[in-house]
Amino acid sequence: MRNIAHSLLTLSLLRVPSHRLCGEMVTISQAAQLTGVAEHTLRAWERRYGAFQPSRTRGGYRVYGDDALHRIRTMRELVETGLSPRQASDEVRRMAASGTGEPDAADELIESLTRLDATVAKRIIDEQFALRSYEAVVDDWLMPTLVRVGSAWASGTISEAGEHLVANVVMRRLAAAFDAVGPNPPTPAGDRRRPFRHQP
Repeated sequence: MRNIAHSLLTLSLLRVPSHRLCGEMVTISQAAQLTGVAEHTLRAWERRYGAFQPSRTRGGYRVYGDDALHRIRTMRELVETGLSPRQASDEVRRMAASGTGEPDAADELIESLTRLDATVAKRIIDEQFALRSYEAVVDDWLMPTLVRVGSAWASGTISEAGEHLVANVVMRRLAAAFDAVGPNPPTPAGDRRRPFRHQP
């Protein structure tokens, strides 16, 4: 359990200065940064397809919560596989209605730890980092998952060796992410990554 606690502490220390906390509402510009979908595309998808509906402030400004951000990311991923925005929006609504949204990678990870399968554990964690931003992975998936792993260890579902395994995989992945950012990461204002600009 010390290894999981150490991993959680490291996550908190290495987190890039906050874009958002889990459950926090964000503006359309922040949503664009978090999902990689340009603001004009977000407006067009909302207006034309209705797969997600942001809330509105008293002043009428759009704000996005966890569910909307997840739907946007899912829709983007589907469009990138070759679906049209219309088809992607239909699939997002179908997934939401059936409760089959994002696969439970945490369960798959815990299962791999019961088998001490480092290859599968590494694949699952790498996939999560590939799907979304560092901050979104850490806040929305990795930290809650490590808490679940700690509970699984406490209940005897996974062994101490499994707990060591996931801690090592997480620490190596975080080290790689930290090295990729470098000692002077850009501020959000200086972030020159091009957002997703699919023409709807």
